[in-house]
Amino acid sequence: MAALTFLAWYFWGPPPAFSRAIISMVAVLIIACPCAMGLATPTAVMVGSGRGAELGILMRGGEPLERGYRLTTVVFDKTGTLTRAPPGDGRPHLGALERRNGPGPCRGPGGKIGAPPGRGRHPRRQSQNLTLPRVDNFQAVPGMGVEAKIDGLETLLGNLAFLAGKGVPSEELTHYQDRLSREGKTAIFLAVGGLPVG
Repeated sequence: MAALTFLAWYFWGPPPAFSRAIISMVAVLIIACPCAMGLATPTAVMVGSGRGAELGILMRGGEPLERGYRLTTVVFDKTGTLTRAPPGDGRPHLGALERRNGPGPCRGPGGKIGAPPGRGRHPRRQSQNLTLPRVDNFQAVPGMGVEAKIDGLETLLGNLAFLAGKGVPSEELTHYQDRLSREGKTAIFLAVGGLPVG
């Protein structure tokens, strides 16, 4: 029946004859074949995977796609993968800035942290007129943070493990980390001269 359907659409169907004949033949196979599910499931998985790839979602085969309906939580393990900003902007934004007493390079309107652009892996554009301090010995530690001498002071900016590994007392910062994590935010800590300041 599928072969006859193909021939009928190929010779007597409207153009494009070949593609219409193939689609009609496959439709007959899927509906009339005793193992229709055996054909329909792989076809659906193939179409779903292809559509996901067009949208930038890659899957390892059909099994993760088939089990996807049971998902209740998705966990992302890459800093900067997801951003939330004004439409079309696509850049991470500063959710909150909490300062503590101590020395440090926080300066400018609202206590914003300034450093020369073009340093590190994440280039930034200057959107405000800030007086930028002198930066020496800049070093980025992938997945942890950055360290530098800013105006002669040893400065660290990164996650809690990074600061703890550099000898910064971080016990009192744990509650900030826990609270921000519960809110779905990424906590980045600033330490100057061995003391946490923000």
